[in-house]
Amino acid sequence: MKDLQIIKAYPIFVEKKALQVNKQVNKSTRDEEDILHLSRLYAVLSLVNQAMVRARSPEELFADVCRIAVENGAFMLVWIGLHDPETHAVIPVAWAGEPQDFVRKVNVIADDRPRGQGPTGTAIREGLPVIINNVLTSRYAFPWREELDAAGIRAAASFPISIGDTVRGALTLYVSEIDFFKEKEIALLKGVAEDISFSLERMEEEKQRRQAEDALKESEWRYREVFDNASNGIFVLDVTPEGKFRYASLNPSGEKMLGYSIADISGKSPEEFLPPENAEILNANYSKCIKAGAQVDYEYDINLNAGYRYFHTTLVPVRDKSGRICRIIGIADNITERKRAEEELKKLNENLEYLIAKRTVQLEAANKELEAFCYSVSHDLRAPLRSIDGFSQALLEDYGDKLDAQGQDYLRRVRAASQHMAQLIDDLLKLSRVTRREICVKKVNLSKMALAIVAELKSAQPERRVDFVIAPEVYVNGDEGLLMVLLENLMDNAWKFTSKHQHARIEFGVIEDGGKEVYFVSDDGAGFDMAYAGKLFGAFQRLHAMNEFPGTGIGLATVQRIIHLHGGRVWAEGAVEKGATIYFTL
Repeated sequence: MKDLQIIKAYPIFVEKKALQVNKQVNKSTRDEEDILHLSRLYAVLSLVNQAMVRARSPEELFADVCRIAVENGAFMLVWIGLHDPETHAVIPVAWAGEPQDFVRKVNVIADDRPRGQGPTGTAIREGLPVIINNVLTSRYAFPWREELDAAGIRAAASFPISIGDTVRGALTLYVSEIDFFKEKEIALLKGVAEDISFSLERMEEEKQRRQAEDALKESEWRYREVFDNASNGIFVLDVTPEGKFRYASLNPSGEKMLGYSIADISGKSPEEFLPPENAEILNANYSKCIKAGAQVDYEYDINLNAGYRYFHTTLVPVRDKSGRICRIIGIADNITERKRAEEELKKLNENLEYLIAKRTVQLEAANKELEAFCYSVSHDLRAPLRSIDGFSQALLEDYGDKLDAQGQDYLRRVRAASQHMAQLIDDLLKLSRVTRREICVKKVNLSKMALAIVAELKSAQPERRVDFVIAPEVYVNGDEGLLMVLLENLMDNAWKFTSKHQHARIEFGVIEDGGKEVYFVSDDGAGFDMAYAGKLFGAFQRLHAMNEFPGTGIGLATVQRIIHLHGGRVWAEGAVEKGATIYFTL
């Protein structure tokens, strides 16, 4: 009975045994697969370390890592993307495996937008590994689930790549198996990402070192170029801990200025090759620079091998790491010629002051003589002219009936000539007063002056038809009295030379020429031939006969002198019977 029970139970036993054996076999198979996965990842890690040694650039390293991971780690697709902080885009820089189109189309970002919620964007944003063991169920795969499934990708992992504390990108790996990434695999792949980060840091440090070396070489080259080719004398002094000064370097210009080569002075103090009085001056200024701890400028003269020289020197202290002034850089300018020129200029100025004083005395004497002459003209010449005019008039009145017509005409001509002479004397005196007058400058309204002159002209000859155009509110800085004389002469001339026109036009205005104001008085009267324009402003120069237009020819000469006293210039434009315009500046 017992045997029968055993026989009946045997199949169940065998089945259990079979199940146990199958479980052991499956477990053994999984263990073998896990071991295979790990061995492959160890190989990847080893080969990546070798690639780190060989790689000369990040781009070369990235390409090797992706290739090694695909060829030795059973990954479908591996890619490395770098983060652009400005756009937040993750830009693929290296990839290997299939399908590569997926990498080109993946369009990953690393911010909070939907396409930044995947494994790569999250790993970069949070700085932590992101693991997806089933793309159909993981929230990290949601934005690309259809693309991942269509590509046959079932699991993915992304590991941040950093330089220092800054995440620069990510290493992302895809496989065709669910639950591929276990704890040991994740640890190994994290080690791969950390090795990449370490290598990038070393490359960045090496790059910065090379840049610093290049910058130092460039700086040294530029310094040498400036040092060797500068027109100034440049020297370097070493300052010993005992406070002694010894020359360490001297550029070619300095050698030429001093008459010493660097071999002559290298390692020497000033007193070892200079006269005591010169060495004392230099040492005193070097000590002053040390004491001040700042730039020092000084001038000195010295008798050197190259001859007598006068220098202006600038000293600049240089400190070592401890803060001690260990060196002084000096820049010397040879100002010998400038000093000689200054001495010559000083002598010239002294001589000029003497000449000015002498001329001032002469001018004062000439002015006194001129005043005496003017007094003589005003009094001594007027009396005979008045007598001539008076007696001529008396003859005409008392004895006119005893003279024939020709005799009366002679007397009238004598009177006209004496009156004209008197007018010439008056105009000469006015011109003299203009030349000798001191200018009192203030703000003057030329428009108001012109309107006052117009009113006088109209009241003198109300029958004339003249249109006046006066520019409003024209202000200048000048002597009010002299400017009144100037405008009176110009407006009187315009009034005079339009007298033969039934209807005339006279204008006072201002225009701008080259940023400077130019004033003018114009008319449409008799005008003049421009061929004779140079004579207009000379004393007693007339372009019209006396029987056409009266006058002495002094008016425009007076205008020119007033303009010159105001530092301006005057010129004229015109045409015969088409009027004239007088322009002036102040």
